[in-house]
Amino acid sequence: MNRNHLKLLFLLLMSFSVVKAQQNTSILDSLVKISIEVSPKIQMLKAKRNAAYNRIEQNSNLPDPVLLLGLRNLPTNSFSFTQDPMTQTAVGIQQVIPFPGKLSAIGEANAIDTLIVEQEIKDTENEIRMQVTKKYYELNYIRRAIFYAEETKKLLKDISDVVAVKYSVSTASQQNLVKVQLEITNITEKIEDLRSKERAALAELNAFLLRNGNTDIKTELIDEVKLVAL
Repeated sequence: MNRNHLKLLFLLLMSFSVVKAQQNTSILDSLVKISIEVSPKIQMLKAKRNAAYNRIEQNSNLPDPVLLLGLRNLPTNSFSFTQDPMTQTAVGIQQVIPFPGKLSAIGEANAIDTLIVEQEIKDTENEIRMQVTKKYYELNYIRRAIFYAEETKKLLKDISDVVAVKYSVSTASQQNLVKVQLEITNITEKIEDLRSKERAALAELNAFLLRNGNTDIKTELIDEVKLVAL
């Protein structure tokens, strides 16, 4: 393989890595977005923020005027407006004027409440983003560990087959065969432990999405790169 072939192989591997990274980021971004959208805490804070907005509008305006109706010298025996010439009616409007500066002070206080809630929303979104990212890469790491453990198990089985053949023709000791089989047992137990951790990590990540814990979530794919002579 000459230098030009090595350069071409390197560029191909780099392009595969870039595509994988883009796919990985796209999946993670989607998980974070959904987690924030369905978060009960975020929804509660948004309702709290909207209520604070409404208080700003309500408390920053003058109170509604009050319509006043009045009667004077109305005869109680007939309740006739024409019986007594002294009977009078009165119509008026009453408007409460708060102390100067009171409305603006209330509006500013409510505005501060709104800003506080907005910051709580941002902090909660950042916390969700951090936790989902952590759980996603934890799941991804476990799956990679499972992949390489299974590849190791395949290799050990191949070695076991070879040792078994050699043992049958007395070119390998029983100790060699037992040792390889013990390694296969150990790697099998490790895979089972990793599978258990994978299910736990998947359930934790699905909890952020408010989905069934067994719902599959795609992570970064691991492809075997087979090098061929160029």
